[in-house]
Amino acid sequence: LENAHAGQIFVVEGEVENHSAAAVSFILLEGKLYNTANRVAITQKCFAGNAMTREELTQLNMTEVQNRMMNREGKTLSNVKVPPGKRVPFTLVFHNLPELKALSDYSVEVVSSRLE
Repeated sequence: LENAHAGQIFVVEGEVENHSAAAVSFILLEGKLYNTANRVAITQKCFAGNAMTREELTQLNMTEVQNRMMNREGKTLSNVKVPPGKRVPFTLVFHNLPELKALSDYSVEVVSSRLE
């Protein structure tokens, strides 16, 4: 995907599900892109609840994209008091990429959340 302000970007979209027995807030995710030697080439963090459309990703500048990803409450408070079993969408945007042909895999994991 191309972002007018950042050149090529790599986007991972998904949902994170609350598997705990209690509500959680401020779910923070970390994504990693791996190179062909299976080493981490680049990392990026985002809070759940801040899904962005393709149109938004191509029109916003990277500071705006970064600010949206780091909104800890999520769009419309979707990352606050997430009940057990509920899913929250996320959009993780990597920029300042190395050569795309040097990348081979990616991962996304929850690095923190707060039990309510």
